[in-house]
Amino acid sequence: NIMVGRANRSRIINLLYKKGPLTKQDISLSLGLSLPTITQNLKKLMEEGLVEESGTVESTGGRKPKTVGLRDSARGAVGVELSKGHVKIGVIDLHARLIHSQRISRPFSGTARYWEDLAASVNSAISDAGFSSGQILGVGVATPGLVRSEEMLLEYAPTLQIRDLSLSFLKNLIPYPLVLENEANAAGMAELWEIDHVSDAVYVSINKGVGGAVLIDNQLYKGKHCRGGELGHMTLYPGGLPCSCGARGCFEAYCSLQRLVEDSKQLDAFFASVDAGEREAAGLWEEYLGDLALGLNNLRVIFDADIIIGGDLAPYLEKYLSRLKERMSNGSVLCGHDTGVRLCKHRSFSSVVGAGLTFIQRFLE
Repeated sequence: NIMVGRANRSRIINLLYKKGPLTKQDISLSLGLSLPTITQNLKKLMEEGLVEESGTVESTGGRKPKTVGLRDSARGAVGVELSKGHVKIGVIDLHARLIHSQRISRPFSGTARYWEDLAASVNSAISDAGFSSGQILGVGVATPGLVRSEEMLLEYAPTLQIRDLSLSFLKNLIPYPLVLENEANAAGMAELWEIDHVSDAVYVSINKGVGGAVLIDNQLYKGKHCRGGELGHMTLYPGGLPCSCGARGCFEAYCSLQRLVEDSKQLDAFFASVDAGEREAAGLWEEYLGDLALGLNNLRVIFDADIIIGGDLAPYLEKYLSRLKERMSNGSVLCGHDTGVRLCKHRSFSSVVGAGLTFIQRFLE
């Protein structure tokens, strides 16, 4: 009986998550459960603070039926993104909406002080978002590089200059369930979560490195050795520019932000120069767009799926998106005219949302 009740409450929560506020009668008809069963389980969910009365609907006569809806602020999760020069932290509600977010300038060091400061920032973010510790489902940590999530192992992150770093010690600093994920994988899941009619996509993350995620039937493709989606290290130009991975001519070598600026803080100034028509900046940007179009076309031919561009470049790319699509229309029958390229919804916080989203998904399941 306990298991049946739990299963029924899970079905009710998922229905309200997808459909929004409903009457008891609507819930009963949708789930094929009796009204007394629905009433009993809704009472339990209200006691737990997970659902609440949200309004009424029109009635053909008599008292207007009340509706109940999921209380989005009943639970939350935290996402953290680590990079070479900063830390991003966000707290999301049950519908994966960012309630609180911040970008902290903090060079990666891997020292004890660095991790202690990270834990303190997580606790501060939870408080600032208005959540109690008991409402937090977990903390997801997103990093660049090769990640073994189950082992909490950061196997290789060239931009952080890290090899085989176990992050299991964070469990002693952050008193919540923890998960470690590649930043592009996390961002890809966050973006696909927002799109109802798309189940397959390739996410391309453009920061100081270039990462990626391949999503098939709403699931991450991680590959045999958890290295699936390392799109930044496909070869664009054999023997070309050196890459942080040790090879030459990689997509990342030509399309990371370091091709444009030394630090992402300089992007505003760079694009101001491009808009002003300064020859050097405008010429570099045209070269960059050409290389980016080449890499994206390779992905389009291989996967024949929508391409979502994210990372720190995304907010700046919006006004140049049509130009990028023009560069991608190379006349190939395989590429066609529909580039299927879009920008991420969460802009530079996609990885943060995706890292926390892991716990929202587990909760709904």
